[in-house]
Amino acid sequence: MVQILIVGGSITGLMVALCLRSLGYNIRILETRDKLQSEAGLSLGPDIQKLLQQYVPWINLDSVAVQNTGCVFYDSKGEVSHEVPLPGGSEKVMTSTWDAVYHLLLKDLEAGTNGHGQVWLDFRCHVIDVREEGEQMKVKYQCMRGEGKNERVEQMEEEADLVIGADGANSTVRRMVLPELKAEYAGYLAWRGEFQVPNLEGKLKSVLEGKLGFLKMAESKSYILLYAKPSKEQSKHLVEWCWYYPCEKPSEYLKDKDGLEHQTTVTPDRFNPDVWKKHLASTTVPLWIKPSLEQCKAPLLSAITSLTGEQSVFFGGRLILLGDALCQLRPHLGESSNVAAHQVIQLVEAIRGKALKDWDLEIWEKYELLYAQERARSSKKAGEGYMG
Repeated sequence: MVQILIVGGSITGLMVALCLRSLGYNIRILETRDKLQSEAGLSLGPDIQKLLQQYVPWINLDSVAVQNTGCVFYDSKGEVSHEVPLPGGSEKVMTSTWDAVYHLLLKDLEAGTNGHGQVWLDFRCHVIDVREEGEQMKVKYQCMRGEGKNERVEQMEEEADLVIGADGANSTVRRMVLPELKAEYAGYLAWRGEFQVPNLEGKLKSVLEGKLGFLKMAESKSYILLYAKPSKEQSKHLVEWCWYYPCEKPSEYLKDKDGLEHQTTVTPDRFNPDVWKKHLASTTVPLWIKPSLEQCKAPLLSAITSLTGEQSVFFGGRLILLGDALCQLRPHLGESSNVAAHQVIQLVEAIRGKALKDWDLEIWEKYELLYAQERARSSKKAGEGYMG
């Protein structure tokens, strides 16, 4: 019997499944897409590190992440103008990749653990209705089965004691319970990619050693963030980059190689390389970094949006929103996954040792909303400072 149904099989959905499974609950996860992958970097703050170390104790974070020891600020010639140290110990920040963390969580869920609940992960499932019936929640969804000519749609229905909306920025669950709440475009784009550095010497030495690099371009009021990407090959030195760039009309950039306009994100496999070439040609990029950016033929492109919900618990505690489904932070402090991990950790503490019918999530909701809103303000302020 499924006791908890999670909508969204990305990192937040897997984190909450991993933690609630440890309390003995049986869980089903519904994910719209047929596979998940992303080349984007992922910041690991103290809370997501704590969650991974507690619930996936076999992993070695140093094998999939780089500790960030400080920030370096570059001038237009690639010289370091100044440095700022970052905290270590329990407050340290690390950078990894979305793919690495996702597959760590997925591997542990698929392996199962004696004494824990069971988890089923179903792909290609689209939720069409969530409602309360008596003392349970009922979820209707469509599942795509088969391939090619044998592909078919199956209408499914599932009852659960609790539904968790962890389905990201474009949350279907949020639209059902908070139809008036809309994400707002923040006024700029984020281009993301990676490039290889031939050796540990040169202008990016500090970045490859674990420091976050900032290159501000005053002419366009934009900046590029640079950080080391973990690599299994010791001789391979990779740098992830993210370029935040003001843009009044994002629709001009969000058309893919087939001319289809996307809502917020164009993935590298759908990206139109001519858009990137045009952008590089029309922007003054310092010569020391331009050849490295040109290595990337098809970056990941996102229109940055923000949203802060004021309610996360519905139907008397039978439905909750988590992560980006509840609050979308601007990305400048890399806080999104850490805020989601904070919500999950505190949720587990709020319900530990209690039957589902005895859960009281009022205090958890109030505290986590305040925490998310405070981190959202800090992220917005940081972005305004970097791009001002």
